Amino acid sequence: MVGLIRLDGDNRLAELPPEPLDLVLHLALRPGRSHGGAVTASDSRVQRSGRRDARRRSRLTFAPLTGQALTLSPSQPNPFSGETRFALTLEQSADVEVGIYDLSGRRVTTVFRGPLEPGTRSFGWNGRDAQGSTVSDGIYFYRAAAAGEVAARKLVLLRRN
Repeated sequence: MVGLIRLDGDNRLAELPPEPLDLVLHLALRPGRSHGGAVTASDSRVQRSGRRDARRRSRLTFAPLTGQALTLSPSQPNPFSGETRFALTLEQSADVEVGIYDLSGRRVTTVFRGPLEPGTRSFGWNGRDAQGSTVSDGIYFYRAAAAGEVAARKLVLLRRN
């Protein structure tokens, strides 16, 4: 076991709701360490009050503390054919714009535009442009801008017709 997250203050785990439980872990580097490595979680064991352990599939989004105002996670899946998802982590409140761009730098669609509080938010793209039309297979970029900073990552749309 790597760690335990206590959900209440009574030295016992709180009753978990039947729907998925979203947790955000903020990880920091030890002094003298450099950025790098990976954090992976494939599943977890959750102890519910009065019940046996239940295995539950989990997804962990890792955004290292970089001192940047925003961080983008890798998109999952990538390449994708139907929809891909990614997370944006903000260190402070900001007006945010998240968009999808083609290789020439033209905006394909705006995924989100507006104010956000600090934390991690999940976004997705379904391979359609701003008018709702299906775009062609290829390489695209998802880009976020907030608090004077910009982050971008590559994704691949491949429908395999």
